[in-house]
Amino acid sequence: MRASLPAGPFLVAGLGRAGRAAADALLRVGAGAVWAWDASSNPPQRSAARRLRARGVHVTLGGDGREALDEAGAHVTIVKSPGIFMDVPLLRAARALGVEVIDELELGWGLCAAPIVGVTGTNGKSTTSRLCCAVLEGAGHPVELAGNTEFGPALSAAGCGGWVVCEVSSFQLEASP
Repeated sequence: MRASLPAGPFLVAGLGRAGRAAADALLRVGAGAVWAWDASSNPPQRSAARRLRARGVHVTLGGDGREALDEAGAHVTIVKSPGIFMDVPLLRAARALGVEVIDELELGWGLCAAPIVGVTGTNGKSTTSRLCCAVLEGAGHPVELAGNTEFGPALSAAGCGGWVVCEVSSFQLEASP
């Protein structure tokens, strides 16, 4: 049984590929108010910020994230992108306030009703993930590769129409209860 979506509002930490997917997923399911923060303000983040602001997301670029947390409030749930370390000031402040922090992986898992095969480890995750896809396809199942891979979307952006094979880095599990 999958966990239900945590209570909003939501603050997405990091606007890389997984963070953008998480914000899009939250908007797609009508999760309520969404904030987003990224420490960088380089062209990809500025582009993502423009697109998300046009859809009603409150975006903060630069700084350490505590300003975004102050704006979103202590009743926010933070969705952490895989590239955000657990010891950044935003997440330290969130823990001190008792704010729930989940990884994009957990958000995607909660939103996807399809069966998911998770593959983690030190070496061979991509190869093993592709082999799992091949086995499932060979058995006649529709399958999608997702997760922390360059070959598919972040889990929160997966189509979830059949099976999903999800490549998972161990640091993503760190923020998932």
